Amino acid sequence: MYSNLLGCDGERVYYDGCCLIALNGEILAQGSQFTLREVEVITATVDLGEISSYRGAEPFLAAQAASSQPYPHFHLNCSFSRPSAPSSPPIHLAYHMPEEEICLGPAIWLWDYLRRSRLAGFFLPLSGGVDSASTACLVGSMCDLVMQECGREAAALKDSQARRKRSGVKEAGASTGTGSETGCGRGSILQDLQRILGWDTDTGVR
Repeated sequence: MYSNLLGCDGERVYYDGCCLIALNGEILAQGSQFTLREVEVITATVDLGEISSYRGAEPFLAAQAASSQPYPHFHLNCSFSRPSAPSSPPIHLAYHMPEEEICLGPAIWLWDYLRRSRLAGFFLPLSGGVDSASTACLVGSMCDLVMQECGREAAALKDSQARRKRSGVKEAGASTGTGSETGCGRGSILQDLQRILGWDTDTGVR
């Protein structure tokens, strides 16, 4: 498993994500490289017995394993997945083009700076030159990403409310300003957008 810091560190550095789960040289799951979400979780079903078989079949790995001290083994009567759950199949790695990385990385950093500083927006002077045009493109990319994430959050809220109604759970809670009775959680893109714009960002969720 490979996991790393995701997002900004509060200064001028942006850490891209792309967490991975690999087994014997094959990738089973891959996280987003650029995302507005503060936390991203990926899962995969792995047969640990395949690791021992793979290492035993490779001569250099077998020699290394033979010279190392064995770890203590404890057998527990439990399972982390369903007994019938198949192992996760390998996937192909998704790579961004350099132009996409240039467009996405700074755009997400701009949004993170905007919400952390609690400012009302950016002042964007346009001179018609390459510098101001490039900056305008990055701000435009930021706006597109924010609106896409707002759409995903609104869809998730509607789906959550529909499941609650089907299960007969009574909904309760104060509105967070997004038009939702259940709220969208702390650190929501919708909440940040409402505060920055000073608008009632009604997403149509009821």
